[in-house]
Amino acid sequence: MPPASDKHDGRPITVLVAAARQGTRTAITSVLDTAPSIRAAGATADASGTLAVLRRSPPDVVVVDWTLLGEPGLRQLSTFTALAPSTAFVVIGMGDHPGFAARARAAGATDYVRLDEAAERVAAAVSAAGSGARSG
Repeated sequence: MPPASDKHDGRPITVLVAAARQGTRTAITSVLDTAPSIRAAGATADASGTLAVLRRSPPDVVVVDWTLLGEPGLRQLSTFTALAPSTAFVVIGMGDHPGFAARARAAGATDYVRLDEAAERVAAAVSAAGSGARSG
């Protein structure tokens, strides 16, 4: 697979971090800031803020916390993907049940990453999503 920045004419992949908890937003943004082909383009704390960004200036990728999406059925993710169909969505969460990843993908996510996985896994998922790759 070519480097993530190739799809973007050498520019970094822009990423919005959408998470209800400040600590989660800060941690994910810090991880992304260490990757040269990724640029954290902002953060939102709720669904309405995320929708506003997607309407105004959709990024290449949104890293969105499962808790921000709400239950049942990750309905909010479907709204996000309909509004920004060219944006990839990486869902992060604490759940490690195999069904969580499948449910996130069924709702339109490109990937699902557990929050307790290594920081490199988050950056790798964003890079792959920005390149158009979907995890299996």
